[in-house]
Amino acid sequence: KKPRQRGGMIFDARYWRTFGCSEAEVAFKRRLTLLSVFGLVGLAFTLTSTASWTTLEFSGRRLAFASVNLMATSVAWVVDTFGSPPVEKGTGPYEVSRTIGPLAYFTKQALTAQQIHSAATFCGELTTTHLTETHALASAVATVALSLTLLFLKLNWFEETWRDEALRPWLKRGLPADVIFLTSHLVSAPVAVVDIMLVQRRRSSFYADASTSALVLTFYGLFFVGLTLANAKLTGGFFPYPFMRQFRTPAHWLLFTTVVLAFVLGVVLPIVLALGAIANAGGLA
Repeated sequence: KKPRQRGGMIFDARYWRTFGCSEAEVAFKRRLTLLSVFGLVGLAFTLTSTASWTTLEFSGRRLAFASVNLMATSVAWVVDTFGSPPVEKGTGPYEVSRTIGPLAYFTKQALTAQQIHSAATFCGELTTTHLTETHALASAVATVALSLTLLFLKLNWFEETWRDEALRPWLKRGLPADVIFLTSHLVSAPVAVVDIMLVQRRRSSFYADASTSALVLTFYGLFFVGLTLANAKLTGGFFPYPFMRQFRTPAHWLLFTTVVLAFVLGVVLPIVLALGAIANAGGLA
């Protein structure tokens, strides 16, 4: 018999106990939540303290869409941070998270980047004082966000090993894990499209935008793979995603990195750049 749900939903430890989570699992989830918050605040502080500023003309339309984007990204980040179910001690996700917490996962990295970008963009439109880097990195952030949605659908949602390990056990307990995972991964795509087409200003140079974004994304891709390997070394060989267990040699990782970068730079980034070009040509930017 499933216990009756009590407490304050995903924000309350009592909520997770109704799904059979132990005190240790709830405590570990609280630690991961704090790491997520500290990561968000720390990255935001670093950006704002090192950024340059640009004065903008006020635009009610841009402010309206920027506010919608901020609310949407906030929902996705909060659902992922507080709604993701606790991990059991001794499992792969537990071991992966022991060091740098949820920031070991691409999902948390992408959501954190988009959350900071959306907040900075909204504040810029509200005060007409914009972070120069927010505009310069918009296409790169949108590419990461769109990649999050596409890669989640391909490598997680339709991947049976992931569904068996991460989704179905929680569905059997009565937790709406499908809603939680879909909310935290699918919101990023429409937010990215709205940001590029209806919020960001006209780009002065298509090629400058493309080259800057490609450079940033390449660096990030290499950083992610390096971080994943370093974390695996520290945790005794645990990886954030089940399919990575099949990578036995450096050649496997080199092929994986090449394929991912080819997909991001050759498929997703051109889509984002095309949306920006359409916005420019149509007078939306």
